[in-house]
Amino acid sequence: MRPTRPKARFAICLLLLALLLPACGSQAAQPTLLETQSYSIEKVDDHPLYLMHYYEDYAADTAQVPVYTAPDWACSLFAALGDPENLIYGRNFDWQPSPALLLYTAPPDGYASISMVNLGFLGFDDAQADDLLALSEADRQPLLYAPFLPIDGMNAAGLVVGMAAVPSSQDLTDPQRPVIGSLGIIRQMLDHADSVDEAVAIMEQYTIEFTGGPPVHYLIADADGNAVLVEYGTNQISLLPNDQPWHLATNFLLESVQGDPRAACWRYRTIAEGLEAAQGRLSPDDAMALLQAVSQGSASGTGTQWSAVYQVNAGALSLALGGRYDAVHTFYLEP
Repeated sequence: MRPTRPKARFAICLLLLALLLPACGSQAAQPTLLETQSYSIEKVDDHPLYLMHYYEDYAADTAQVPVYTAPDWACSLFAALGDPENLIYGRNFDWQPSPALLLYTAPPDGYASISMVNLGFLGFDDAQADDLLALSEADRQPLLYAPFLPIDGMNAAGLVVGMAAVPSSQDLTDPQRPVIGSLGIIRQMLDHADSVDEAVAIMEQYTIEFTGGPPVHYLIADADGNAVLVEYGTNQISLLPNDQPWHLATNFLLESVQGDPRAACWRYRTIAEGLEAAQGRLSPDDAMALLQAVSQGSASGTGTQWSAVYQVNAGALSLALGGRYDAVHTFYLEP
């Protein structure tokens, strides 16, 4: 029997004209939506950005999950928690040119969520990622592993998690704990945590392995206005909660900084000053403008691949792709 589609709706603020017009002449129109027993996938932006609903229960053996290999990237994360009615989480994903997948999941034993996945981590090259819907079923097989490689995301309980690279993190090996990847732990938190405390408790159940990608730290926020930065730079897990109605992180270990951390990174300083001036009260547009202020780019395309603004109370995500801040897409998740 065909699995039931997850209960989620999405609204796209900007639709590409190419998706609305038929192909010219004798050229066949390219499909924009593909549905299988396991998932549906739709191309919604030529960045490219795909929207994927995952139907099956993915709680299975993860031994075959692709191991992504990545150099360091530079990201910016912040939680603006000053307005209890409008909690905001913003992040820039700064890296090499990256095809994007917005993934909807609804596990039977956990929370529905939306999360961002870099298709390059699943092994798709640029040509394949540009037209996933034209690939054979066998060539699309890596999509089944998308749930295990979220870069950031938000669940129906209002928990938001994101990560950023740091100079070092230690695998705190404990033979009594199962090993999980640095992105796989984000999936566990999104599926099973409804608060910062629960998310941290889940992290403490695993040995997090940073093999393949760079070492990272995690900024976690919840619907009660709590936030914590979790770091693995020493011989124990370090929990750095917010002491203001905001929190933030870039690409250094906050636990190792003596004095004002604003001196460690211009992006950190810019975000901190913006959050302090607003006392942690940002509209979605304000949050996107702050992400734009710390966005990065180069002629090669390396830099900010997308800016994401998670709106916790509205259950919404706004995305600006490839530095196009005048063309923001907005999606919604219904619990």
